[in-house]
Amino acid sequence: LPKEIGMLTNLNKVNLGGTQMQGQLPTELGLLSDLTNLILDNNLYNGTIPTELGQLTNLLILLLNDNNLREEIPTQLGNLRNLTMLNLKGNDLDKSIPLELGNLTAVVDVRLNSNRLAGVLPSSLGNLINLQILKVDANELVGAIPTELGALIHLKSFYLYSNNFTGDMPESVCALVTNPSFDSGGAMDKPKADCDFDCDCCTTFCLKT
Repeated sequence: LPKEIGMLTNLNKVNLGGTQMQGQLPTELGLLSDLTNLILDNNLYNGTIPTELGQLTNLLILLLNDNNLREEIPTQLGNLRNLTMLNLKGNDLDKSIPLELGNLTAVVDVRLNSNRLAGVLPSSLGNLINLQILKVDANELVGAIPTELGALIHLKSFYLYSNNFTGDMPESVCALVTNPSFDSGGAMDKPKADCDFDCDCCTTFCLKT
């Protein structure tokens, strides 16, 4: 993707998924202030996710999944307050999940699975009041599941298996399965967890060796 793309300042959609593009994502993408859709999934991009993407405050959809992107999820992505879909799965991201993702209060679908993300699951994700899908499976996450996730009354799918979580599933999260609130639109599907994780409301998978 040429850096000259930053000159197309009236561009509102970039859809180049599955086109075998490679190299690094140009920082000039951050100049496309009218952009609503940035779809670059299923390519061969490497390097890091540009921090400049945090300038795209009109962005609704960000799909960078199934590339070879590495290192960290930029904290600046927390500036994308209008974002409804964030898919970073299937990369080589290996730092912690930034607390700032808790600022994405419009987001409906967050997929961070199949990376090497470490650290804990941030309690700030409990602020994502419109969230319906949360996939963090197949990472290297540790610690307890935050009780704050019980505030996600619209959550329908929660995948957390193939990590190293400890403790048990908070009652507040299980309540989304067994006792959904009136305005949630129905119960959450049973969370998908490792079979050695203490969870009475989960579907479990014994995938570890």
